[in-house]
Amino acid sequence: MAGKTYLSYCPGVKETETWFAGQEVLRVKIAINPVTFFNKLDIDQFKSLPLPIRRVVSGQEDRPYYSQGTITLPMQRILQQILHCPYQGFLKQLYLEGKTLELMALHLAQFQEPICESSSTRVLKSSDIDRIHQAKEILRQRLDSPPSLLELSRLVGLNDCTLKRGFREVFGTTAFGYLHQQRLETARQLLETGTMRIAEVSRAVGFANHSYFAASFRRQFGINPSKYCRQRKNSV
Repeated sequence: MAGKTYLSYCPGVKETETWFAGQEVLRVKIAINPVTFFNKLDIDQFKSLPLPIRRVVSGQEDRPYYSQGTITLPMQRILQQILHCPYQGFLKQLYLEGKTLELMALHLAQFQEPICESSSTRVLKSSDIDRIHQAKEILRQRLDSPPSLLELSRLVGLNDCTLKRGFREVFGTTAFGYLHQQRLETARQLLETGTMRIAEVSRAVGFANHSYFAASFRRQFGINPSKYCRQRKNSV
């Protein structure tokens, strides 16, 4: 549809499009890997994403996702710059990647959820730190069904802003980053036992999408889970 922008996630879906004869169509299509793109976000940035995208990135959802926005004037400017890139070779690639990120930011801004603000100068109290450790333990015990950040903050008696900032200060990573790391480490340990299939391990640690699990495992440990299992069997 003219003047519209779309964001979709359709794993394993074959799409068919129909256009009227003689209709002029000009479209810019950008394909990204949600694992590598969104997994770089910290917890504040991650929380601002639409809930369906958060579920896809965290491995809790493998159903198709689709959202529609309006092409704004800033988007039109970037689209024209993409279509008329003045560079070649490496500079062209660098230029187009930058414009792509701008375009993604403008699209997601239309659906952005408000982020609470907290003072970076506030010193964490010892009781706050204790509660942050409790939050970490809750995440560790609930890898397959983790609470949302808001639920987690209520469970430990902190507001979500303090929990977000404090978790990073205490552990050097975000709550989501810690959860992701623990899921993968637990998956590695389960694979080492040789008692579960890869798909079972994936579900046990909270990944609904097997492909996403495999890609995350490979990025974390430098090897596919299937190859990791074979190597473990051969070494026994």
